Amino acid sequence: MTFERLDTYYEDALRAYMEIEKKSSCTPTAADKLAASRMGCNHIGVFLTWVIRRNLEGDIHRQYVARELEQVRHGELTGVDFFLQCCDGKFWDEDVQPELVPFVQKYYCGEAFWKDYVDWVLANGGIPMEYVSDWNEYLQFEPVLDAAWAAYRREQK
Repeated sequence: MTFERLDTYYEDALRAYMEIEKKSSCTPTAADKLAASRMGCNHIGVFLTWVIRRNLEGDIHRQYVARELEQVRHGELTGVDFFLQCCDGKFWDEDVQPELVPFVQKYYCGEAFWKDYVDWVLANGGIPMEYVSDWNEYLQFEPVLDAAWAAYRREQK
C-alpha cells in the first residue's frame, strides 16, 4: 500500500522553486528538478528520518541499503535524499516495520502529522512545500514525532 508519492507534489514544488529562483521562463535543469523534488518531499524525508533513527524501517531497506540507513542515522544523508535515492519517490508500507503501519496510517496519513509539520516549518521561518530542513532542524522536530508515537502506543494499550 502506498502512503505517499513525490509525484503528488512535484509539479507544484517545481513551479514554486522556479519562481523562487526567478527561473520561471527557463527550462528546468537536472539540478532544478532535484532541488524541487527535495522541496516537494521534505515532509516525507523528515518522517523517514524518524523511522530510520528509531530502527523501524522495513526489512527491504535493511537488506539492500544498510550503508544509507547508517548515513541517515548519523546525519550524513538526509531523509529526503534517502527517500529520493532508495525509495524511488514512493513511501510504501514496506518502507516501515509492520507494527508501524497502523501508526503511519493514523498519524502520518491523517491530519495530525500535517498540523505538526506545518507548525514546525512555520516556526522555522519556512513555507511548507518550499522548505528543505537540515539535520539540526530535524533534531528539533524529532521530539514531536516521538511524542506522537508514544501517545499512539498508549492508546493501543
